[in-house]
Amino acid sequence: MHTVMLETIRRSTQPVNLEILLDIADGNAQQAQDLTDLYFKNAWDHLCQIDDALKEGNSLRIEELAHGLAGSSALVGMVGAVPQLRTLEDLGARRQLAPMKSVVEDVRKALTQMTTFLEEKQLARKPSTA
Repeated sequence: MHTVMLETIRRSTQPVNLEILLDIADGNAQQAQDLTDLYFKNAWDHLCQIDDALKEGNSLRIEELAHGLAGSSALVGMVGAVPQLRTLEDLGARRQLAPMKSVVEDVRKALTQMTTFLEEKQLARKPSTA
């Protein structure tokens, strides 16, 4: 199963693999929307924690956070950020802080692209500005 999922992610040309997302949501668009809302809330929270760890120079924490977010992203089909998160995880494992800032920006861009993609498919809600 793990190998099949990795191959599906590698072949994906879209920032979100809708097949995986809708499979997890049992084909229900409302469940998919709820799932994406929860995913993005957690993803942005993880990214804030990664920013904090980067400021602290805590590469081990960055490795852990990137690993967790990469796994949850792949699990729900949010494949657009997985390569960048795996790079961040690897940099953390090698304790290489210098290149991390640009990779974190790449993750931020990927999350934004995934949000836009899902909004266009009506599978994500626009964040409230209240």
